[in-house]
Amino acid sequence: MDQSHKDTFLSLLRETLNVSEAAKGAGFHRITFYRHRESDPEFAKAWDDACEEAYDDLEAEARRRAFKGVDEPVFHRGEIVGHIRRFSDSLVMPLLGTYRRKFRPQTALELTGADGGPVQIDDATAAGKIAAILNAARERKDLLGE
Repeated sequence: MDQSHKDTFLSLLRETLNVSEAAKGAGFHRITFYRHRESDPEFAKAWDDACEEAYDDLEAEARRRAFKGVDEPVFHRGEIVGHIRRFSDSLVMPLLGTYRRKFRPQTALELTGADGGPVQIDDATAAGKIAAILNAARERKDLLGE
């Protein structure tokens, strides 16, 4: 595989956000590109950049459909007699949630013990689990350089 194949793949990946489709368009199986991604950091970065550009385009299109709408034809007896602009409320909420916490879906997790009763845990076990979680958080913070 030469650079032109990689360039074709990256271009198609930007357009489709689909590795299989981009690989096929470049004339190779997707596994070939995954292997190159693992062995070539520069190619991996270009791959990530292509996906980020595609995500930006996808977000822009979602915003357009949510706020500017899409013209849909109106038919009467099989003929187009006009158009109606439709807006996508289903796209508005996820977009708002991206930028505003109060619009994000609220989730909760409830744990129960045996037979639906409360979780039984002694103080020593609880303290050990909390310490392990805190240590893992410290290690992650150190790894990320925060």
